[in-house]
Amino acid sequence: MKKNRNGFSGILKRFWVAELINNNEVEEALSKVISIIHSKSIVELDMVETVNIDGNSVYVTLRPPENCLCPYPFFLAALAEKRIKKIENVDKVKVDVILK
Repeated sequence: MKKNRNGFSGILKRFWVAELINNNEVEEALSKVISIIHSKSIVELDMVETVNIDGNSVYVTLRPPENCLCPYPFFLAALAEKRIKKIENVDKVKVDVILK
């Protein structure tokens, strides 16, 4: 098994890296997504319904408040995706919006 410069093989490093992504990092990233309509983060607005981390992939579901304008939640979802992609070791991000 070939080792990289850090001493980990590609397979072992990938497994080890997957353990480094945690809910706290994702929550911190989501708390920086601010709704300019409400002047609060999407976390403070309780828009974050689910966060699932699968290896190096992060899946988030947002449920906007009833008074949120129709296209705006999708804009917030795009901002959330950009924030999460900045987390080290995240390879894939998917943010879905559930409208009532």
